[in-house]
Amino acid sequence: MTKYRPASALEGRIASGWSLVISAALTAAIFAADTIFIISPALSVLYILPLLILGNSGARALVAHFAAICIGLAITAFVLGLPLSFGPMALPNLAIGIIAISVTARQLIRSERLQRQLAADERRYRGVFNSMAVAIWECDLRPIETAVSDLQARGVRNIRQHLAHHSDLVGDLRRRVLITDVNDTALRMIGVPDKQAFLRQLDDFLVDSDEAFISCITAISEQQPLFQTQTRVRTAKGEELDVLMAFGLEGSSPLERVVVSLFNMTEQNRLARLIAENKEQLPAPSRARHLARCPPRSHTRLSNRLPRFKQASTPQRGGSGATRSRSAKSTPRSRPGCTQHSARWTSSAASAP
Repeated sequence: MTKYRPASALEGRIASGWSLVISAALTAAIFAADTIFIISPALSVLYILPLLILGNSGARALVAHFAAICIGLAITAFVLGLPLSFGPMALPNLAIGIIAISVTARQLIRSERLQRQLAADERRYRGVFNSMAVAIWECDLRPIETAVSDLQARGVRNIRQHLAHHSDLVGDLRRRVLITDVNDTALRMIGVPDKQAFLRQLDDFLVDSDEAFISCITAISEQQPLFQTQTRVRTAKGEELDVLMAFGLEGSSPLERVVVSLFNMTEQNRLARLIAENKEQLPAPSRARHLARCPPRSHTRLSNRLPRFKQASTPQRGGSGATRSRSAKSTPRSRPGCTQHSARWTSSAASAP
């Protein structure tokens, strides 16, 4: 697309040059008829013709200068024709001609500004349109609108049920919906080199059954503000992609250029299926959560208490029960985590007489 821009600019400059030449020749002819041949005193109105020729070409920047020249020529012709006494309507005709030239030039200049603003907005829109990371299609959904209006005029109330029993109508509507424009992300997703190879029928890319398309027709018939569904599209290499398709419908917006967004869900769906298949093989998290809540010191205290409890509860074979009870009473219980204090008490008891 970029390589054709210099040629278009050159053709525009050539057209502007020819328009300027034609306008200059026509202006000279009008001035000659107004001064030399004196056909009519109202010829000054004809100066709007070269202005219109310039305004409809690419030389709109010269309209203001050319209008000033035409007004000067009209006044000059009026002054040169005064000795011939044009009559009482000469001055009003000159005023009408000057007003006509001024109004025409003003409207052409205003139109040129609007055209430049429109071109700037179009460039801004194209920049946003092509730089988005989401694939965008512009579709012409007017065939669906016409078909829905015909069905409603025939008394069909349940559009979804009617389309479910008439698959031939659904297939015909899919072939009649056209893709009018796409962005660069859509070209990369489908694998098409340029837009000319992409702008085809919607049916050439849809792989899914008619159920998703029937939902789309139903959303248009019900004038839903937002419609989205999951479907499958076919790439240029024959691969099938899972996409999330969404578009908005405003009450007064035309269906000639409906912006449809497509988000590639192929990788997300593949990971979801993989997780679902391996869900039963994943370890149960209950034991891991229980061990994570218990601190390591609690396990150490429990292991330290078990052998001491076993040793204290086992009776000694030599000695009476009273001796065993006194020895049990005199033996202090070591607290977990207090090993240094228990060692000091044991050494002091051993050194006592």
